[in-house]
Amino acid sequence: MRSLAPHDRDIIIQSFEPIQEILGKWGIASVLYRKDGAGAGESPADGSGGEVLCSDECECECRFFPPGQETAAAGALIESRCPAGYLRLAVPWRQRRQVGGYLICCLKNLRYHKTEALERICSRLGMDSTVLLEQGLADEALGQEETAGVLSDILELLIAKSRNCGEHGAELEALSHSLTQSYEELSLLHRISERLKVTQEPEAFFRDLCQDLKEVVEVTRVVALWSEGQEPFGVFNMESSSGEVELSETDVYLLWQRTKRAARNSAGVLIDSNVNGPYRHQWPKTIQSLVAVPIRRGDKIIGVLAALNKINKADFDSTDIKLLTSVANASGVYLDNLQLYQDLRDLLLGVLRALTSSIDAKDPYTCGHSERVAIISRWLGEALSLSAAQVNNIYLGGLLHDVGKIGVSEAVLGKTGKLVENERDQMCKHPQIGKNILEGIKQMAEVMPAVLTHHERFDGSGYPQGLKGENIPLAGRIVMLADSFDAMTSERTYHKALPWATALSEIRRCRGTQFDPSLSDTFLKSDLKQLIGHLEEIKAKQQKPVP
Repeated sequence: MRSLAPHDRDIIIQSFEPIQEILGKWGIASVLYRKDGAGAGESPADGSGGEVLCSDECECECRFFPPGQETAAAGALIESRCPAGYLRLAVPWRQRRQVGGYLICCLKNLRYHKTEALERICSRLGMDSTVLLEQGLADEALGQEETAGVLSDILELLIAKSRNCGEHGAELEALSHSLTQSYEELSLLHRISERLKVTQEPEAFFRDLCQDLKEVVEVTRVVALWSEGQEPFGVFNMESSSGEVELSETDVYLLWQRTKRAARNSAGVLIDSNVNGPYRHQWPKTIQSLVAVPIRRGDKIIGVLAALNKINKADFDSTDIKLLTSVANASGVYLDNLQLYQDLRDLLLGVLRALTSSIDAKDPYTCGHSERVAIISRWLGEALSLSAAQVNNIYLGGLLHDVGKIGVSEAVLGKTGKLVENERDQMCKHPQIGKNILEGIKQMAEVMPAVLTHHERFDGSGYPQGLKGENIPLAGRIVMLADSFDAMTSERTYHKALPWATALSEIRRCRGTQFDPSLSDTFLKSDLKQLIGHLEEIKAKQQKPVP
């Protein structure tokens, strides 16, 4: 008899328990004898031990299967009597057309009552339960062959029903596990689809991705490698991971190169373990199993997604590989869209810088002013721990704050003396002109408030609307301070550049009148030495003569 699979052995044991309970109610002691090992009733598998079924050790000394008896029976019903003279039955227990064991019963204490359960069993067997109880199963009939036949039919029916229940239960359990796994995989893919936003930094995207994959695939570590920019795709320049397995720089580089080579052959995936043979490659001792799939952009490999050391399994299966491949494909879409977004953003910034440079060029004294205001504004936004999107909008607000000066005459912009009233009125219109220019661009909606309000003063004496305090948008208050600081420290037609220390003193003096006091304090407490050094470098570059 071939040995049963562990799964089938478990089904036999689980199915035996309800049968034992039913037989116990009829006074039938029972035990499960399994060929592959000790039975559920602790009977020895080799027939060398004994079992006291009738609870009378003095009367029951025989063995279940004397040497050679089971082989002779070849899976058939076995009838015998113990030394005390009581009938014993050994009914074969089949699992997937194999005899997995025997249900052994001792009929010493057999008793019968007319119950619904017995009625149902007799109905299935085509028997009259009354006749069965009065004639077939009476105490004096226990030794007759008909009794053994009736009982064996009943027991075989019980075994079949219980076995089917066990198999169905195991199938339901497997189906439940499969559905749970599928749900987790779909949930993961849904979460990934929600993160496919080009405004999210790739480091954050892959960090969260690795953590989710580690839990769903059930591995000790997930590693993501990817390449950014237009550089050759032969190298990676970014890495993110989640898990405990330590990898050196050499290990990571080898993972990248080996996955790329595997991606070019028919398999397309790197799989390595020592389950069905030796490792294909040499890996650190901490790696027992590995699967790595390429992240592609068109026909180029721009990244690798790898899972290390499968938990609760010897190796990865096709389901794991399909999931990793799906996630890698989604990651490739994200990186592709991110590159397109960055290209468009760079194009937009290039156009905006060209626009602001043309405005600065109308006045040689303001050359590079808009770029420096944008840098100072971004510095303040980061010091306030604003979101990346807010900081970006504030940077653009600083870059475009004077775009409305395109509507101001060069004579007014370049005048060295004090402006007369109509000239001042013309100058005071540039925030509104800038707002009018930008409001036709949908993407500039979050930038316009800074452009419109960067000359509003905290005490309400500014222009064009005379807003006061926190009624002035935060972006406008930030650009106001950045614009004033750069204006004080730059050469203008109407004043010399002030020393850095003097300009900082002016900010302290004007906090609460011209500047937001809280914002002023944040600026003054920041690392001004680093900021000033950066601004000096920018000024030096901007003041270089064009060859």
